[in-house]
Amino acid sequence: ALQRTALALPPDLSLEETAAVYRAILGLDDASSWWKGDIQLYGWEHHGEAFSQCLEGEDEARLAKYRRVCSRFPPSQRFPLSFSHHLALVRFESEVDRRHWLELALANVWSVAQLRYELNQADLREQGLLGAPPPKLRTLVIDRQDILLRSSCRVGLDWRPEDHDRLRAQLGLDASE
Repeated sequence: ALQRTALALPPDLSLEETAAVYRAILGLDDASSWWKGDIQLYGWEHHGEAFSQCLEGEDEARLAKYRRVCSRFPPSQRFPLSFSHHLALVRFESEVDRRHWLELALANVWSVAQLRYELNQADLREQGLLGAPPPKLRTLVIDRQDILLRSSCRVGLDWRPEDHDRLRAQLGLDASE
């Protein structure tokens, strides 16, 4: 049973079932950041200043972060990457730039830390403080099937190794990349 302060599980869950519950919870945690931003955007748009009463006592900086990311990335522009991946890219005014970096992060399976590192390297190259980018960076054209496959992993649905292999083959990546 799921409660606000506890998750009571039956004593006989298999390892696979336990892992599935864990992945589902991780997906919910990341999704809640999107939900918090989306509900704020909705509340301000539909209820104006009256909505501010609902937010009393909340950390304004955190609320602003959720709003900023959700306003920069409407649902149609969100990738099956974490909220934090998207947060790292809010500094870009251009949707094209944001999409470029999200595609690179997805294609190269970058962690948030790796994405931030690559952004920093790009900044240094732009300032002339670093040479050309490494040749391994790729861009990617994402179709609906790819997004569904990657998203299934985030929300704890069955993600089998052969799904990952198939996705890598579709992207033209060999097993060593």
